[in-house]
Amino acid sequence: MGTGANAQAATATPPTVPDALAAELLTGLGESAFVELTALVALENFPPVLSDGDAVLNGATGVVRSAAGTPVMAGTAEFDGERVARILVFRNPERLAGLRRL
Repeated sequence: MGTGANAQAATATPPTVPDALAAELLTGLGESAFVELTALVALENFPPVLSDGDAVLNGATGVVRSAAGTPVMAGTAEFDGERVARILVFRNPERLAGLRRL
């Protein structure tokens, strides 16, 4: 099933990620990558009114979510060829304050 099926299930209302799919991803990705993937899906699932667009994160394009005009979370992915090697989620207010917006 993979990460695409997880993204679809995780963004349903209510989320509907089956235990078997979560276990498959946990085994395939490892615990830290699975947690980061889940956080990134949650970031993308924020209500659009909180969306603040894109920014540069570690030299790559990422997404930013804000509340009342203040960034509260940002995320990006690093790739190894066609595979996601790492998912990065930023919540540090000092780091978020210095984002370069696109």
